[in-house]
Amino acid sequence: MARGRVEVKRIENKVNRQVTFSKRKGGLLKKAYELSVLCDVEVALIIFSSSGKLYEFSSDAMEKTIERYNRCNINILDNNRPEESTQKWSQEVTKLRSKYESLLRTHRYLLGEDLGEMSVKELETLERQLEGALSATRQRKMQVTMEQMEDLRRKANLEIANDSSRKFLLEVEGHEFKGFQDLLLNSDARAGSTDFSLLSSHHNSVDCDVGQFLKIGFQQQYEQGDGSLVLESNSKNALLCTYYFLDQFVWLGRSGIYKNKLLTDLIRSFAIFCWLGSSLCNIAIQIGELIMHSSSMKKMEKELKDDEEQDKEMDRAAKLQKSKDRILALIKSSMDTVVAIGLLHLVPFIVTTRVTGAFGFVTSLISCYQLLPGRPKLKTP
Repeated sequence: MARGRVEVKRIENKVNRQVTFSKRKGGLLKKAYELSVLCDVEVALIIFSSSGKLYEFSSDAMEKTIERYNRCNINILDNNRPEESTQKWSQEVTKLRSKYESLLRTHRYLLGEDLGEMSVKELETLERQLEGALSATRQRKMQVTMEQMEDLRRKANLEIANDSSRKFLLEVEGHEFKGFQDLLLNSDARAGSTDFSLLSSHHNSVDCDVGQFLKIGFQQQYEQGDGSLVLESNSKNALLCTYYFLDQFVWLGRSGIYKNKLLTDLIRSFAIFCWLGSSLCNIAIQIGELIMHSSSMKKMEKELKDDEEQDKEMDRAAKLQKSKDRILALIKSSMDTVVAIGLLHLVPFIVTTRVTGAFGFVTSLISCYQLLPGRPKLKTP
């Protein structure tokens, strides 16, 4: 019995529609496979169900087949529009040619050629264009000239400032070097003295006690004939003078007169090293002086037991006071050493910023105390 013709339309029953899809999908995939095997062709089949599920079959790699399809499709589209592309390029060439010819005519007009074919209105327009171009050219020329003049003026001022700075630095260096030489000469001249002192002087001379004097930080006492203390004192004075000499350049850099910041920092570090060395020398000097004062005091104690004279008792008191001054100077030099180490950041974990500031404050107080005038010496009848 023959089957009737099935009308091709959407199946309304969802279950029947799903069953029909499953049967026909399997038959379609089977036919595609048979076609690829029997006829040796490249077949690719892609099916999406109503729920969006993908079913695919490919006799070869699916990506390769799709890429081949895209190449063929592009070639077909390009072959269908050759005339349109040719016409487009032809129009573009025509526009460029007309623009080129217009530019050539304008160039000839600006050079004063082919003016005979121009009307009066066109000539007036060309005249205004030339006047505007000439005005803009003159303004630009004036601007460039002014910029060049300003640049030259700035360079000249900079050279003048550099020459003035060099001259000033040379003068300062000459004065400081001369003062350094004088200080070394004075230090050598006073090598045999017992104390460096700075006495206040006026137009009228005043009677001053020899025991009263103003102590300077880098002027120290040493006994005549002790070669090691003389050498240490001279070394300390030379290092401290070098520190003060280099410190002038540091202040020139900080005030902006000397522009090289890197060299200024290097000079500052070297100056602090000189200060550190002078403090260490001063510590050695004070220790040596204390040792000599101790031996002298022992001898004086023996003499006082045998002969109790008032003059020797006063000498003993003076030496005792001098020993106290040496101890205070030793403490100050030790603190100066710590401050120098802190400024150089040699041991930042031990000598911190607060420790450096505290020691610097104490040394300043000690310096103020040392500069105070001493008590007047009582005169014995």
